[in-house]
Amino acid sequence: MILGIDVAKAKVDVALFDGKTLIATGQFNNNAAGFKKLDKWLKHKTDKPVWACMEATGRYADALGEHLYKQGHQVSIVNPMRIKKYAES
Repeated sequence: MILGIDVAKAKVDVALFDGKTLIATGQFNNNAAGFKKLDKWLKHKTDKPVWACMEATGRYADALGEHLYKQGHQVSIVNPMRIKKYAES
């Protein structure tokens, strides 16, 4: 399962994929309370760890990335230019 994450200062938007199929989307606050809600949401959607991928947005992504890692998920923080160039290809 792959969890795509768009990080902003106040909120995070997530999309859960199984291969190429979109399973679900959600929006959570970018704080500890929002991370707990995301944990519950993920447990409802899958019983397996996910591979979370998000853009490197500096301090806005750091806490969420660390939280997901501590929960046993694989986390990738990717250079935004790399994502843009992939989309253009």
